[in-house]
Amino acid sequence: MSITRIAALQIGNCTYRYLIEKPRTGAVVSTFRHGFNVLFNGDSDPGFVSVQTNEVPLHPWGIVVDETVWLPPFPIVDATAKVEAHEIRFDSTWALNLEQAEVCELRITPWTQEEAVRAQGRLSIIQEILAKELAKRVPDPFQPQIDAILEQWSETADPEVLLDLVGLGSGSTPSGDDVLVGLLAGFTAFGEVSSKAKVNLTILRQVLHADKSQRTTQPSAQMIKAACTNSFPEPACCLLRVLGLLEGSTQLPSAIASVLLLGSLSGVAIMSGLLVVTAIVEACT
Repeated sequence: MSITRIAALQIGNCTYRYLIEKPRTGAVVSTFRHGFNVLFNGDSDPGFVSVQTNEVPLHPWGIVVDETVWLPPFPIVDATAKVEAHEIRFDSTWALNLEQAEVCELRITPWTQEEAVRAQGRLSIIQEILAKELAKRVPDPFQPQIDAILEQWSETADPEVLLDLVGLGSGSTPSGDDVLVGLLAGFTAFGEVSSKAKVNLTILRQVLHADKSQRTTQPSAQMIKAACTNSFPEPACCLLRVLGLLEGSTQLPSAIASVLLLGSLSGVAIMSGLLVVTAIVEACT
């Protein structure tokens, strides 16, 4: 039987390092409008990878394929996926070649002092757009719990309190986890100009790394781990870059909108975490 091969355009840094490390075997576990998800679970090091068209923003555990050459239908759920020599083969009928894909690091470059001041000056734009977006949505039922945890953390400065956010919420990436990603993104951006941000970033990374509770989903745990190593969804990286740019004010609304489009609640939660960091740093300067 002949094999249809499709070349990947881009691959997230976490996916790339995971897949080239050694041969792996898994299966397609779900599909969505613009792609499908694969869980590699043949050993003690599982990995959840999204294969998607370029209609979906890249994230550290994603692979992008040009929608114009995508050959439907997607592999069916439970289809076997085997990784060998820069290729993922699905049920021996078609394969995804990774050899020429651009490896995207998806990192946030910490702001200079001037960029940080500029970003803080644009805080009201983010707050206004976020408020309008929240007014159009059904309230997140977990938001009161998230707010209470953040308030307790603010009062006690105990990073262990933030572990209660892990796994809090519904969906493949619960809201509490997305807030943590937003916190890590904000602290990373401010890390070179604020000692408060740098200390919080270091401690939060340590606390999350030491947490072995497995209280959340596999894809969400991977996103938190990636964020701890300065690897974030592409829209979040873009937003942090635009916030610090001299000419960024014209690009800011579209950058914010791109973050808000992440998942059903993920973008809102990530943005909320970022705003918490901005408020903390601003209060300390």
